[in-house]
Amino acid sequence: MSRIVIFGDSYSYGDGLADPLKQNYGHLLGVLAHKEVINKAISGSSNTRIAYEVLNFDFEPNDVVLIGWSYACREMLAIKNTEIQNLGTWIDDSIKLNRAWLEYLCDEHDLAIKSFMHMHHINTYLTNKNINYIQYWFEELPEMFDLKTKYFWADTIKMDVDLFKEIQPVDLTSCNHPGPKSHKLFAYHLFKNFKEIIC
Repeated sequence: MSRIVIFGDSYSYGDGLADPLKQNYGHLLGVLAHKEVINKAISGSSNTRIAYEVLNFDFEPNDVVLIGWSYACREMLAIKNTEIQNLGTWIDDSIKLNRAWLEYLCDEHDLAIKSFMHMHHINTYLTNKNINYIQYWFEELPEMFDLKTKYFWADTIKMDVDLFKEIQPVDLTSCNHPGPKSHKLFAYHLFKNFKEIIC
């Protein structure tokens, strides 16, 4: 039996929901499709982290992969292959590593290019493994969409849907993440539009 395997950040995990494991769009999609769901989304993930998690997952031949790409302005640092440190604008300024990254290395244009490189790599990787996948993003930076057309190689990236463009969140949690109604809409939209892949 095929599985639905989800990668992403806090939106895909379900941060802010009363019961993330049963209210997030991945679980709801599994109910609609009558499939087992493995949700590998990690709150705070950058696109580097999402690509890292995809590359380190042991896929089965009939898995259907859903990738919810994150904001470009995030990064990860792998320390001695044992510890992963998320870096981003929302992280406490008192953490020296994050403060140094924000001051010296965080550049939107650079991170956007790296995000597209990760997406391109994962597209090629999953295609070569004959794994069906659907990818979408929760990006709010208009620059990302402009840059996608600027770099001809980035234009080959198959972005199936921009969920924030297609479905504006109808409810938000206390941490400003999509609420249960929005997750239901996400699940239904994915099921309706990609049923032939998911089922």
